[in-house]
Amino acid sequence: MNDKTPCCPSDVINYMKINHEVNVSYDKAWRGREIALSSIRGTPEDSYAMLAAFTDALIRNNQGTYTAEELDDKGRFKFMALTTSIDAWNYCVPVTSVDGASLKNKYLGMLIYAYTIDRKFQIVPLAFVVVDLENDLSWTWFFRNFKVIFGKNNEMIIVSDAHKSIENGFNVVYELAEHGLCAFHLYKNLKKNHKLLHIEEPFHSCTRAYTPLMFEYYMRELDHHSPSTRHELEDIERHRWARAFFRRKRYSITTTNISESMNFTLKESRELPVVGLLESICSLVQKWFYERCTK
Repeated sequence: MNDKTPCCPSDVINYMKINHEVNVSYDKAWRGREIALSSIRGTPEDSYAMLAAFTDALIRNNQGTYTAEELDDKGRFKFMALTTSIDAWNYCVPVTSVDGASLKNKYLGMLIYAYTIDRKFQIVPLAFVVVDLENDLSWTWFFRNFKVIFGKNNEMIIVSDAHKSIENGFNVVYELAEHGLCAFHLYKNLKKNHKLLHIEEPFHSCTRAYTPLMFEYYMRELDHHSPSTRHELEDIERHRWARAFFRRKRYSITTTNISESMNFTLKESRELPVVGLLESICSLVQKWFYERCTK
């Protein structure tokens, strides 16, 4: 076992039975696994105690890296943007995808992150935040720090799912930037109310239409399958999800797929204590940029 190898109690049970001919209960296997992982990764309590030292070392060895930390009775927040990501922003499209994913360590919490793509359509991680909960407070704090580093471009667009706290935090912080909605998440929300109807193809045709005329053509096709769908979509501003009405360039980024792919990439890392998680993210980001520079 190492700090990233997936290992569940059933693996421990099978290992002990095959290699040592010993029967181990599930409870004992689980406790043994926890002890082994703590000895390898350290405890969550020790990890939080090392956070300040980790931040100092990160800034010292990566000049230009931006970090912020806040701890109060309302929650614990840790923001990190590496200098490589900050420099790369100058060569990226001004469209950012944001999302959040649950942590799986002892104290749980959320990992909030922002990504974009460069002009070669490669994923560029921009910023990461560890928070207690995904709520208005945590998203507002995230956007405030994100704006300090990346928010000077008046053409910026931030794309996300329809989570209300993301919208609330965005509206508090930004005046000139625009908030776009992920077409895939919007479709999934529609599908909940129209499970038996074939609306996927006409809906996505609406989102990808280049002109208002073509948009209306596909909307009428959507009406044919489900007349009530139009009324649901009219409650959402068209420029937030339909290409024909975009007020700024979105460079074909109509979903949060890049965030979802990173969510999968960090699946195992999200089980680590907070310092191990941030260290894993740093290593991944630096590896990607190094490989791109040496191609």
